[in-house]
Amino acid sequence: MIALRRFLLAAIGFELLAVAILAGRRLNATHVAPPPVAQYNDATAGSELLSLPHRFLFDGPAKWRRLGEAYLVYGYFSKADACLRRGVADDPAAIEVAIAHGFVLERLGQIEEAAEVFRRAALRSKGPLAATAWHHVGRNHLRLEQPDPALQAFERAGDDHFPSVYQRAKWLIREGRALEAQPLLSHLADNFPNDLHVWQLQATAAAQLGQAGQVAAARDALELAVPDLELDDLDSYFKPIRERFGLARGIEAAVRQQHAGKRGLAADLMEQLVHDDPLWENSYLLLLQDAASMQVQAGNFEAAAPLLDRQINAQGFPTAIAWEALADVELSRDREQPAWQALQHAERMLPNPNLHFKMAELAKRLGDDAAYDRHLCRAGLLVSVGLLRSNRLEEARRSLRGVLTLDPNMSDAWYFVGETESRLGQIAQARAAYRRCLTVDPDHGRAQIALDRLTVNQSQTDRN
Repeated sequence: MIALRRFLLAAIGFELLAVAILAGRRLNATHVAPPPVAQYNDATAGSELLSLPHRFLFDGPAKWRRLGEAYLVYGYFSKADACLRRGVADDPAAIEVAIAHGFVLERLGQIEEAAEVFRRAALRSKGPLAATAWHHVGRNHLRLEQPDPALQAFERAGDDHFPSVYQRAKWLIREGRALEAQPLLSHLADNFPNDLHVWQLQATAAAQLGQAGQVAAARDALELAVPDLELDDLDSYFKPIRERFGLARGIEAAVRQQHAGKRGLAADLMEQLVHDDPLWENSYLLLLQDAASMQVQAGNFEAAAPLLDRQINAQGFPTAIAWEALADVELSRDREQPAWQALQHAERMLPNPNLHFKMAELAKRLGDDAAYDRHLCRAGLLVSVGLLRSNRLEEARRSLRGVLTLDPNMSDAWYFVGETESRLGQIAQARAAYRRCLTVDPDHGRAQIALDRLTVNQSQTDRN
């Protein structure tokens, strides 16, 4: 009995000591000063940012990382710096924490320290994390006007890290070493054949090398190029973190429901965000428009109407998407003239194939045959250009021929026929299309340039 009593007393004493230690740690835990969330965040995210420190009973790497990342993506950089410094100190092996700290330092303008933080992270990691870190080492050396160490860092990121490959090629071309950049440009072109940035570099390199034909070809390609190559990786880093909080989390949930085909539920979730969060404008100015668009897609036109009225009139922030959604609402009420006026607003701001198809359909209802033909042709032309940009050349050719059946005097359609035939290697047909374009519109500069290029190329071929 005496032994048992001693054991129980010892156990109780140990528990009391542990409680005392934990209580001391809790009392001594760092209390983070709250950020001014009401000025810069939606109400839900702001509340969650304020409560976030209290989710952690004690200081430690997990606390500092979660706080640091949250403050980083919401723009509280000084707070993020303080938290992530503690996180790195507590767990030097945590590469993700070090990289996040590097992002913060960049935004605070502490470029030299940022470069060193990324360099240490790169040396301690492998694979995509190392490539990302080396890429940011290079970017920061460029900011410090130190091109040689920047180039070395981009090289260490590897040939599979395309933003770094792009920076290497760009640096070589700027140094007048376009010939050395050719293998890098070919590597980029193989992986991003229609990228705007890559074609810009190719045009600059060709000009430097005196390759007039390649310059002209690259500039023509720029007409149809799109920004496929992502040069900044921060959005892919920030987005998953931001979606843990408030309005961004709610919007992502609605989008997931929409992608799952549950349009009504998605629309209701979006509209509920408008009603529940009085500070939504701090974070997402287009919430009304997007909520209204989801209601329209779900067929809830009357639910969309007050949202659009607030977006266009109360907020004074009309957009092409809002005007197009308003047209759908007006059509649901059989108000054709207000719908037409709304579509005209949208067309002036951001024309697209779907908009022109809607305008063609409504023009037919209104008995305006000329407007019907015009908008049907514009829709077909934009669809054709999209096919051409996607390198779906045979489909683009058929689509353009269909447009010209409706309007044989559409100069832009003849120009893009020429572009399509040229890419298909049908030079005689391309030349004929450019000439027809110039017959319709003698001032069509792009067609004249393209025709001149074909003439020069043919002359060079004949001489050879």
